Amino acid sequence: MSEPAHAPLRDDAVAVGLLLSATEDFRDASHPLFAEGIVDRLMWNLDLGWSSKGIPAWAAALLEVYGEAERLHGHGVELSLFSSPLTARQARWLDRFAQEMRARRYQRVTEHIGFITAGPFENGTVFPHPRCHAALAVGRDRLARLSELAGMPVGLENLALALSRRDVDEQPDFLEALLAPTNGHLLLDLHNLLCQAENFEVDPIALLRRYPLHRVREIHLAGGEIDHPSSDPRKRPFRRDSHMDHLPEGVFTLLDEALARCPSLEAIFFEHADGVLARDDDQARFHDEFRRVRARVGAIRRNVPITDEEAPPAPPRTPIEIRAWTPREDASIGAYQAALLTALDEAPDPHAVRARLLEDATIANFHVAVEDMEPRALEVGQSLIHLWGDRRGARPERAMRALTFTGPHRPLSLLHAPLPTPSAGEVRIRVFASGVCGTDVHMQEGSFPTPCPIVPGHEPVGVIDALGEGVTALRVGDRVGVPWVQEGCGACEACARQALHQCQRPVTWMHRGGGHAEWMIARARGCVRLPDDLPFELAAPLFCAGFTVMSGLRRAASRHAKKRVGVLGLGGLGHLAIQVARAEGHEVIAITSSASKRRGAMELGAREVLVVQDDVGRELAAIGGLDVLLGTSNDLGATSRALAGLRPEGTLVTMGLPSVEPAHLVLDPRRMMGRGLSVIGGKQGPREDLHDLLAYAARGEVRPVVETYPITQVARAMQRLSEQRVRYRAVLLHSSS
Repeated sequence: MSEPAHAPLRDDAVAVGLLLSATEDFRDASHPLFAEGIVDRLMWNLDLGWSSKGIPAWAAALLEVYGEAERLHGHGVELSLFSSPLTARQARWLDRFAQEMRARRYQRVTEHIGFITAGPFENGTVFPHPRCHAALAVGRDRLARLSELAGMPVGLENLALALSRRDVDEQPDFLEALLAPTNGHLLLDLHNLLCQAENFEVDPIALLRRYPLHRVREIHLAGGEIDHPSSDPRKRPFRRDSHMDHLPEGVFTLLDEALARCPSLEAIFFEHADGVLARDDDQARFHDEFRRVRARVGAIRRNVPITDEEAPPAPPRTPIEIRAWTPREDASIGAYQAALLTALDEAPDPHAVRARLLEDATIANFHVAVEDMEPRALEVGQSLIHLWGDRRGARPERAMRALTFTGPHRPLSLLHAPLPTPSAGEVRIRVFASGVCGTDVHMQEGSFPTPCPIVPGHEPVGVIDALGEGVTALRVGDRVGVPWVQEGCGACEACARQALHQCQRPVTWMHRGGGHAEWMIARARGCVRLPDDLPFELAAPLFCAGFTVMSGLRRAASRHAKKRVGVLGLGGLGHLAIQVARAEGHEVIAITSSASKRRGAMELGAREVLVVQDDVGRELAAIGGLDVLLGTSNDLGATSRALAGLRPEGTLVTMGLPSVEPAHLVLDPRRMMGRGLSVIGGKQGPREDLHDLLAYAARGEVRPVVETYPITQVARAMQRLSEQRVRYRAVLLHSSS
């Protein structure tokens, strides 16, 4: 991305900017706005850059430019403001925060009100905290620490999630009480406010006026998703602040009011979750909304503010009882937080969550808040803790953690299981990483039958730590991975020919369990050594997705004869198919209907990118046609139409399973016969293909692009995969890694 241009800002102007997301879709969608010079300021979730992955070069360059121009704002995500007592994790966060303040020039810095970590939970999402003197003291302490480290007053963002009407009523005054001692400012997230207003049937304008608007320096604009909790007899919609959609009209209405009533407002920032801006039409709508807000800022700030006489009356406030807390009772804060998160994680339903909390005498001071919690809100809280919660717990002796599938339409359960012992001809592998594949989603949805209960995971990699009797070809300490087929039946004609990949009754992960566990058992003959320098998280996707692509391509095109290979579908399989075909020496044409994917396809190694305008087959033929088409898309309609772009004697290799209609390929017999076309199914082939693929990966010629998740966040990985938002493969990391 080129250096952004900057339009001059008047001193009294409200800036309109973006919250930086270090993802490809954000980069491509925001580039026209930066180039036009209308992104006045940039906000950065500063703790997201502290991982070992670092920040992409283009994102780091933007941070540098906006920092030097004194137009950079910082926003913390993971401090967990109210967690008590101060944990080692929070202390490390504060140390990194101090380093960040020295490294970049931030004009404003904010955090979230609420808490994330407590008890065994080391990661998660932000939950509201009941107002009490002890919580107020903890929050003020954290803000004072942050302000000292930042060298400026630090602000707070209002939350979207409320578990009760009490949370909605308490938050405005709670924020003022927290911010006043350090003169902190308010980051007013209008979608968060809309969530609370809609979920608890409060007039959003009246609720807005309850907030300390004189403290508002920044505003967030975002969209979200609508749930319909099953625990609600009325099935009312429950709005969530997932950033997974464009701005609803209610946000624009609140923006008009905020612009008229926030005299110290400096900047407005757009937020989007990764994947939301991937399609061309989504990018166009994003540009329209951004320009719409810029126009609104200029027009509305010249208007006369709405008077109190014209405003609707504010709703009556619920009386709030503030108990007289003493310092030694501060431990109750941590006890309540741990009890809430644990109950949300473990209880079978929201009614059980509430009952469990009310039975807990150690948090009696908070029972009045628990009594007000609504089951539908607790149900949403349960889904959030299952998506984001990262929990550490004591492990029984000689036990391991394993994700267990107990039947269709049920979530994977992280359970303790006995540490397995290898039998003759087997090895035990300490799993460091395991890829999450579309088959895992199909299994959970019930379209791929498996025995139950079972530990899934067919892209595992790790280190051998125990050998069964008779195993001599492998050693303890070997780095290995295990493909889907581990061993043939030994009795069929294919096995007699040593054609393991053609055995119709092979030994697979379904016989002994897969790799979504800290340890697994595998047949020794099924293990494949990893190159020493290949990281586990990059090796895992090669054992199914990469292997499938490699063998499918080789069945259609000899590596000794250069072919013109097209890749239809730029997802988990497709991004590997481009790299594999290039590594095999073929000319690669990437095929997509989205212009925004052109850059990514070229970076992966495509020689040419065809952005389909109307008819993919006709457009392929117009650029010379293909010898081989790797159909990795789940749109079989597009795959069928692409057949017209094959050259005579060309071959289609089908690799994508349908997720939209039609569910079958449509073949024209006249075209197939007249042009001598072939259609073959993508399938993992000889083990030699996998060995060669791993060698390509070790040399950097094939490099999977992965998102990594702790095993505790498998629900989040599965959800992103089912929503087709993973870029491009999801990998679970175990504590041992």
